[in-house]
Amino acid sequence: MTLWRLTAPIVESPESGSSFRKPAVPPYGLDCHAIDWTVNSVIRKLTFRLVLIAIAWLALIVGASLSVHVVMLDVLSIPHPTTDQVPDWTRLLNEVGSVLAAGVFYRLARASLRTQSITTHWLFLWVLFTMLHEALFRNFIMSGVVSHDWFYCLVANLPEPLVMLMVSGLVVVAAERFEGIPFTALLVSIGATAHYVFRPGVAAAFQPVIAHFEYLDTGNIYNPPYNWHVNVPSYLTFFEPAASAFAIAGLVWAALPRKSFTRTVTFVLLIVTLKGSLLPLLIYSFYQPRPLGAALLSESQFFLEVLLMAVLTAASWQFGPFNAAWIRRAHQG
Repeated sequence: MTLWRLTAPIVESPESGSSFRKPAVPPYGLDCHAIDWTVNSVIRKLTFRLVLIAIAWLALIVGASLSVHVVMLDVLSIPHPTTDQVPDWTRLLNEVGSVLAAGVFYRLARASLRTQSITTHWLFLWVLFTMLHEALFRNFIMSGVVSHDWFYCLVANLPEPLVMLMVSGLVVVAAERFEGIPFTALLVSIGATAHYVFRPGVAAAFQPVIAHFEYLDTGNIYNPPYNWHVNVPSYLTFFEPAASAFAIAGLVWAALPRKSFTRTVTFVLLIVTLKGSLLPLLIYSFYQPRPLGAALLSESQFFLEVLLMAVLTAASWQFGPFNAAWIRRAHQG
């Protein structure tokens, strides 16, 4: 329905006395159907262009950030971190920090969500939270790639998304009902509950199933340094956390501080805390069975990977054609 039709004059019908909208003549002889088609075409082309640019940015983010880990592991032979001796309180602290960041993210993003459905908000937070932790698809796929134990890897990786589903639901309910200090205290309690109740409970529920299929677990057939059989799917599946960070930026960007540097730093801190990548570098390193310098290098490969992903994502929204300010400048120019 075109604008000139909606604004056509309403006249009285001489026969029935009822009101009706008089068929309007296109103003100034313009073909408004052609105008509508042209506007829609421009919008489709603009949307298609933005999608292509977003894919290009995501490819850059994936290639650059994951390469930090790949180079450190495969080229520099820096090993994976060993967390067997990490005390439980440090894991609890990291869990609580991640839940606090989830609460902050949801509060910032809530205004950008078009629906008021709590269930939809819950699922939306769960999907982005789980994707950022690579627990929706990537962990399962990469476990299967290095071992070829696909069904066992699927079963073994199911508990983590379920824990995040419960945590996301509680975060949304808490954010909708509480403010200030009570909200913060509730987020801390949600993190503690996830650590001491949800994770052990879900693990216990899945333990018989995992044990039943344990005979399928034949161990890894690929080990570092990895070849293309592992690295190619690794780069492809890293689109999962990169796409999550990109979507998170889109939801919170307008709510972050207006100064570019402060906005970028705030977003980077949000991502590395939500991902749970900061405390392992600062705390876990001291509990690895290797010299502190080597332990810091080992933990840093994942921290630097996430850090670069967050910085490049912030750059894509600060300088790319995805925010309202850029669109206004392009329109005025």
